Amino acid sequence: MVSKCWDGGDLEDFYRSSGIFFERQPRVFLKIMRERIIPDSELESLFTSLPLYTVDNIDLRISMIEKRIEILKDISDPSLIEINRKGISFLEKARENLNREKSDDDH
Repeated sequence: MVSKCWDGGDLEDFYRSSGIFFERQPRVFLKIMRERIIPDSELESLFTSLPLYTVDNIDLRISMIEKRIEILKDISDPSLIEINRKGISFLEKARENLNREKSDDDH
């Protein structure tokens, strides 16, 4: 998809924008992701990339990831179960990594 056309900063900006789109239109986002054949590595970035203003604020990053997990848990559309589960899995992994990073910073 987009990763074939862009790389580096442009691709990262696209992933960040996709995350914002997901938060505003989660069902539409999931339907688009379900209809496309997207590698899991790219799909993971689409779910977990956060806005630039969160870079230096680990608590805000954790909070935004948790918000996205809750958004997915509130969606019960049977046609979106598989993509929903993948999204939750990617986001839970990201949350674990951030909590680990925060714990390391506290020591």
